[in-house]
Parts: sequence; C-alpha cells; structure tokens
Amino acid sequence: MFGLALAALLAIQDDGVRWVEAFPKGIVVARHVGRPLLLYFTADWCGGCRALEEGALNDERFKRAARRVIAVRIDVDHEPDVAERYGVRFFPSFAIVEPTEGRIVALFRGKRTAEAISQWIDKEAPRYAAWFDSIEAAKASGKVVGVVTPGKGEIAKQFDAALRAEEMLKTWTAVAYVVSNSDSELPSLTLIDPKTDREIARFAAEVPDLPDAILKSLK
Repeated sequence: MFGLALAALLAIQDDGVRWVEAFPKGIVVARHVGRPLLLYFTADWCGGCRALEEGALNDERFKRAARRVIAVRIDVDHEPDVAERYGVRFFPSFAIVEPTEGRIVALFRGKRTAEAISQWIDKEAPRYAAWFDSIEAAKASGKVVGVVTPGKGEIAKQFDAALRAEEMLKTWTAVAYVVSNSDSELPSLTLIDPKTDREIARFAAEVPDLPDAILKSLK
C-alpha cells in the first residue's frame, strides 16, 4: 500500500539520511512519495566535499531537515550529464529539484554550515512536496489538504494505484496529501481548505479520471 510505503521511507530516515546514489532512482522514489529531491553534487577528488560530509552533513540539524526531501548523491564523474543539465560547475553544491518535470527550483549559495543548509531546505522543500506526514505539515504548505483514507481489501489496492498514477502529478502544485489513520473499510480522498477546515470535496475509490476531478473541484 502507498501509505505503508511512505511510512517505511520516513522510518528509514528517522535515524539519519538515506542517500539515493543515482539521479534516475531518485526521481522514481521522489515521485512515489511526493517529495522534492535534494541533489548533492560531489566527487571523490573533492576535498571540500569530504569535509562537508564529516561536518555539516553529519549534523543532526541536517539529518532532520533532510526528512523533507529525497536526498540524492550525484557523483559528477559518474553522472556528468546531471551536473551539466543543472549548470553546476562548483563542488560541493546543492540543488532542490521538483520531481514532476525534474525542474530545478533552488540552488544553495549560502555558507556550507549545518544551520544554513538546514534552514534553506526547511524554507524551499515544502513548497514542492505533495505528500506530508501530518495534517499540520500539509496545512503549513499553503495548499489545499488532501486527506487520504487508505481503506482495506482489493478496492483499496485499486485506489492506491490511482493515487500513485503518473497523471496525479499535475495535482501536486495544488494539493498537499496526507494519509489518515482511519480504520474505515472504504478508501476515499477528502479535500480540505487549510484556512477554514471546510470540506471542499470528497472522492470515493471508483471516481473516474481522479486527477481531473480534483482539479475541477478546486476551480
């Protein structure tokens, strides 16, 4: 189930940063869990990278902030095309990339300290996330909150597949999704106004063309 997959990834990140080692894998994971990518551009010959990894990237403040993103280590000798794609020529460097089209949304230019990097992630990442681990975090994004009741059985599996379909990517800029802990047998999606807590719309598992129905309800 999608909710379980998201919970598993978050659990992995509780004790530290779980780096994905290649850009294509990072995109797949980021789309699956609805988080932006944090690209860390590095190389074996980069002395500054080693110092950063032993210091700031091993700091608890960075580890906490990194839970907002899918952290991807880009070895520029093995993936030079990624560095070229994003115009990165100095190392170490960081970029936040939204996972729908792989568009760069922020490039880190501050001091390479745990505090500075963490504050940058905390500021930039939530705007490009789609799935959150609490309703409070989803509301803080400023988007409409989509509360998913996972449900049970075969219909729940079908609804899970619909929520993970590539067509859903177009809703990410408008909706912040969160999985509820409801024990209801029937899966559903409820859209809520983050300012008033007013229910905007509710969708059952059998709704056809779910992404278009969601966007239509927000007009």
